Amino acid sequence: MNLPSRVGIGHDTHRLIPGNGIRLGGIFIPHDKSLQGHSDADVLLHAVTDALLGAAALGDIGDLFPDTDEENRGRSSVEMLRLAWKKVQRAGWKLQNLDCIVFAQRPKLGNFKQEIARNIANTLEITPQQVNVKAKTGEGVGLVGEEIVIQAQCAALLVSSQSVSDSKTKAMAASRPVVQPTPNVSPAITTTKALHLPRKEERSLRNETRKAESFFEIEK
Repeated sequence: MNLPSRVGIGHDTHRLIPGNGIRLGGIFIPHDKSLQGHSDADVLLHAVTDALLGAAALGDIGDLFPDTDEENRGRSSVEMLRLAWKKVQRAGWKLQNLDCIVFAQRPKLGNFKQEIARNIANTLEITPQQVNVKAKTGEGVGLVGEEIVIQAQCAALLVSSQSVSDSKTKAMAASRPVVQPTPNVSPAITTTKALHLPRKEERSLRNETRKAESFFEIEK
């Protein structure tokens, strides 16, 4: 299928501070540190939100949920993602897939990746197979490696919902059996050979056949 598509990229960084855990992809993960932010500081969901908004050319998360608005203080990133996604859907887009990376020295995220992917899929009402989550460390180097920050990146592929609908309609039409029109044919004239009639009746039938053929020639 050749569908109109758009790609968006999201990136976010949050500082680590003393705490008791972090929230990634809407999942709480126990840790000896927390992420600092105006909302609940879910760095991954912020990157996902920006990727979706960017692909639809609808700005970024700061435009929809500015940190100058007290209503957004401590706000759930799941809620913000859901609201942003509805805005993208109203603009006529459907999500094909998400590919996400979390950069964190600690905690180790290998055991949480599938749960995070499922939670993101549930939030966006898509299948878990449409969401991929990868985890990388900083190898002890830089802001990530020295456990000063956790970062996240996400790529989103959107396709036009109208094109998806049209393609489904065409596919359904193509799957229906094609009824061939019945051709216009002249009435069949039975040959005398197939009837095995007596000679006299055969001559009579042959004469009738000639008359019928002459009649059809005149009609044409």
